[in-house]
Amino acid sequence: MITAMLSGNLGNHMFNYAIARTVAERNCYKWGFDPVPKYDYHNGKEQMDFMEIDYGDLPKDITNTYNEIRTIHNGDNIQVYDPKVFSVPDNTDLVGGCWQSEQYYNKSDLKKWFKIKESSVIQYEKTLSDVGLTLDDNMCIINFRGGEYCGFPELIIQPQYYINAMNYMSQINPNIKFVIITDDVNTASRFIPDVPVIHFGIGMDYYVINKAKNLILANSSFSIMPTLLNDNLKCILAPKYWARHNVSDGYWAIGDQYYKGWKYMDRSGVVETYEQVKEQAEGWRFGNGL
Repeated sequence: MITAMLSGNLGNHMFNYAIARTVAERNCYKWGFDPVPKYDYHNGKEQMDFMEIDYGDLPKDITNTYNEIRTIHNGDNIQVYDPKVFSVPDNTDLVGGCWQSEQYYNKSDLKKWFKIKESSVIQYEKTLSDVGLTLDDNMCIINFRGGEYCGFPELIIQPQYYINAMNYMSQINPNIKFVIITDDVNTASRFIPDVPVIHFGIGMDYYVINKAKNLILANSSFSIMPTLLNDNLKCILAPKYWARHNVSDGYWAIGDQYYKGWKYMDRSGVVETYEQVKEQAEGWRFGNGL
């Protein structure tokens, strides 16, 4: 059996689940999870309860552990895709790692594993109608991350990024409107004034990001899966260098946390493609012997 602990917030849960099940199915092992988080910010709540999650068998008699290979630069984790995880023996707990490289996964598998319950879809669509939020070509969803990020100035995305990103979206579509989806309504209102701010809850916030046609993201793992599995996207902007957008001199943290089809904005407002940032990141790592 292959397992991984569900810990942190929803994004972390989903990647831990995804890597364990991917490794297990590729090696014809069993897989299973304890659905009760061991460490999270929601008092042990099952955060994936709005999806049709198959937790497999409850893990027991796990004899091995494996950590995603880490590379540290200036105190930051710049780990990249670790193919050795696919060679772990049976009965392994993938105890440590972020597992957020796109190279690990088959998107069709992720869509199957993380399907939103039909009852949740009906509820969420009714709520969208009730509040008058239409996710059409003229709507851009901003996913702002506050909360515990507020205590880390090197981590929380600063207002200028959102200003630049909204200006970019407005140049593409002068009729575009913006709504903020966030875990932290008060901080979002201070950082991005004069834009409507909403927090529906974990499941519906995920759903809105997953269905939006235009997205401006913060550097939160919460937004990665619903964006990767979004079939409606026309334009997406994310912060270049991800978790070290504010301070990086060329490195990504995590080291290859860039995704096909996304566009990335740097601190000066310059927008680059996936291909551009991937080439730069790999060149930086090669140049620094990492």
